[in-house]
Amino acid sequence: MKKVLLATVLLSASMSMPVMAGTWQTGAGANQGKWWYDNGNGSYANNGWQWIDGNGDGIAESYYFDNDGWLVTNTTTPDGYTVNVDGAWVENGMVQSQKIMSDNDSTQDMSGKYAYYKTQLYVKNEMTQSYELYGETPAHEERDYTGYDAVLDERYKLGRAGDFSPFIEIKNMEDGKIEYIDDLFGDYIYELQGNEWVMIGNRSMFTNEVTIYDEPSQWDIIAFDQDTFSLINRYTGRLINEGHPINELAGKELMEKTVFKRYEP
Repeated sequence: MKKVLLATVLLSASMSMPVMAGTWQTGAGANQGKWWYDNGNGSYANNGWQWIDGNGDGIAESYYFDNDGWLVTNTTTPDGYTVNVDGAWVENGMVQSQKIMSDNDSTQDMSGKYAYYKTQLYVKNEMTQSYELYGETPAHEERDYTGYDAVLDERYKLGRAGDFSPFIEIKNMEDGKIEYIDDLFGDYIYELQGNEWVMIGNRSMFTNEVTIYDEPSQWDIIAFDQDTFSLINRYTGRLINEGHPINELAGKELMEKTVFKRYEP
């Protein structure tokens, strides 16, 4: 786990170049079906990684181009990373991305209060080594949770009947880490590693002191996306109760995303 996290950090650092503002171009003739990227300044992407915000949503993905400038897709890059059929860098089936920062926005502030929104369950496709959506609960816009039991029933159909806190608070810490405050389960410390916030410690409810783990937790990775975040658990499916629909996933590699939506900065 530590080697994977370290590799992600190193790759993120090596690809920390500015996001280019250009256009995707397709090849012709013998190169039909291939793609290259016009940087818009007389140059083109080639020989390595480049962050590109292709749809202008303020979020950039990372792509690898060969020496001739052609986009590499659906394979492992020469430096050992996976790219999907669109050419985007993926880790554990998830496209890696970064928010584009303006000159006066040097840090992404995710502090605020969040409410439970929905749960998604993904199954790993062994052929493509990517996670594919299996099912999701309805999205909840309300915050009173008078139907809390109904929400748990929705989650149970996806195999995770465990309780959870419908309200979460996140605070920025002085050293660049964040604190995840869960009224039911306690306070946890996360550190940005690559494009994911990884749980590295917790705050004692008795002494208020922070304890840093010897190894990062393999559970509860946080992935942010503007005003929402997903608490990500990866695990192997198991038999639950006879007749439960999730039993067809027993033994498969699963990924659950519990999505929270910010309602107060």
